[in-house]
Amino acid sequence: MIYFRKSQWCDGALGIAYMSKCGRPAGIAFNNKTGELYVADAPLGLHVIPSGGGYAKKIADRVDGKPFLFLDGLDVDPTTGVVYFTSFSSKFSPG
Repeated sequence: MIYFRKSQWCDGALGIAYMSKCGRPAGIAFNNKTGELYVADAPLGLHVIPSGGGYAKKIADRVDGKPFLFLDGLDVDPTTGVVYFTSFSSKFSPG
């Protein structure tokens, strides 16, 4: 799904009111082999931006039916390409 964000909502002036729509990238990692950029977005989940740019594509926002609440850390194994990420909380969401 592609989100079209309105700048007047997502410029930060409204605080966290629109965070669930605008997002809050909290971690990034680059895959040197593929050129992809991975983004851990606190309220919106794990995204990947393709090599050469373009729109971010959501690749995960939940596991076993439970949504990620506050993604914050991210790394890509340079040998295997496996993406590792962490969540700050399983109880509280950022917005």
